[in-house]
Amino acid sequence: MESWAKDWLEEQRKAGKKCLEIKVRGDCHYVYNSTSIYDKKIKKGRKVSVYLGKLDKEYGFIPKGEKPKIGMKSVPRSITDYGNSMILHNMMKELKPLLEDNFPEHWQELYAMSIVRVNGHTPLKRIKDYWEDLYNIEGLKPNLNPSNLSKVLREVGLDRFGQNEIFSYLKTLDTQLVYDLSTCFSRSMNILQAEKGYNKDHIQVPQINFTLPLWS
Repeated sequence: MESWAKDWLEEQRKAGKKCLEIKVRGDCHYVYNSTSIYDKKIKKGRKVSVYLGKLDKEYGFIPKGEKPKIGMKSVPRSITDYGNSMILHNMMKELKPLLEDNFPEHWQELYAMSIVRVNGHTPLKRIKDYWEDLYNIEGLKPNLNPSNLSKVLREVGLDRFGQNEIFSYLKTLDTQLVYDLSTCFSRSMNILQAEKGYNKDHIQVPQINFTLPLWS
């Protein structure tokens, strides 16, 4: 058994999973659930192994009957995702308690949508993907299912009192926020944030939208 397989097995045992066994056949590693039962006929214990799946060095554990999720491999997040997230979360600090007080059932969804849509118009069906690309510094768990977001927007749109509370607060601030929206184009296949979208020059090239905010 190779060292990476031993490490995987040790991690599973530390996590509380018992009776796991790895059997090696050639270069392949197979995972079994192995237990012992008493056999009355032979009057002694007998080992019973149930096949669970295959263990792969690159894709990890592959359950029986399934194929490796090649397209679902985790991709390391870039420093850009962290940097963007820190700026956006910092901009939302003052609004967060207002959202919590006035929209207690939906504030997390509103918070997430606000951050995602700062970079441009994003369809509801893609908000979850954009949100998961950002570093979740607040540890929020919004329900970003498109049907739920439609419900949230409908209910919040009817809540005039909550809206007035937030806008009344914003009018009392003695600071001004000035921001500039710009776009950077790139054909690189390694920049996950770059994708085709709207720009003033109507150039059909993958782009990254960014904002330069200034408080005064």
